[in-house]
Amino acid sequence: MNDVNAAYDPLRTALQLNPTLYKAHAYLGFVYDYRSDFVRARAEYEEFLRVAPREHDLRDDVTERLKKLSGNGPYPTLTPLTFVSLTPTGSPTLTPTSPATKPVTTPLATSPTPAK
Repeated sequence: MNDVNAAYDPLRTALQLNPTLYKAHAYLGFVYDYRSDFVRARAEYEEFLRVAPREHDLRDDVTERLKKLSGNGPYPTLTPLTFVSLTPTGSPTLTPTSPATKPVTTPLATSPTPAK
């Protein structure tokens, strides 16, 4: 968990310096997803899909996460990321760690229940 949380500030800083860093949008979406902040995760995933090249290798993962957030499929297990450093251009360097010990799950998207 600390590795994911450690990546939050550098990712936010990198995106403030350069909002077109599409990998940072995907990784920040993963961080929000891990924190169960699904609204922000969705926004970052959608921004990644908007600015990333169509053939980017994270596109399938991000698309699957968006499906899960919409309730269209089984919950995946996200691979935890380890924050390594910022590159000279301000891009974060993240590497996958060992397989997740705690899968990230999201609630199914359903209609709100009316208040009684």
